[in-house]
Amino acid sequence: MPNVFVLRRLNKGEISRRFDVLRKTDEFLHTIGVDTLADEELVSACIDRCINIDSSRGMSELRRDLSEWLHLTGPASPVLKQNGLNEQNVRLALSALHTSQGCQNSQFSSVMRALAK
Repeated sequence: MPNVFVLRRLNKGEISRRFDVLRKTDEFLHTIGVDTLADEELVSACIDRCINIDSSRGMSELRRDLSEWLHLTGPASPVLKQNGLNEQNVRLALSALHTSQGCQNSQFSSVMRALAK
């Protein structure tokens, strides 16, 4: 895409809205806890955060990854307190991390694994 101001601004707004929705659902999940989620709700929450839901991964791994996400983005996050980071930037970085891990570990796409290395 060319670096056109209008397109860049639209993309920035869309990304900002997406991560604002994640912030709100993170607050809710932090309140109710990951263990209260049904399996379908857990999978949906992981998909929203780009956490790999490959069939070889069990629900306990998904719960662990989602709990880690909430720990790093929550109000008592050591990452946010120590480094003074913006919580939305932490969410963006975690999404990118999970996306790249999903590409590296994909059973279905050798091209994606090659690109991720």
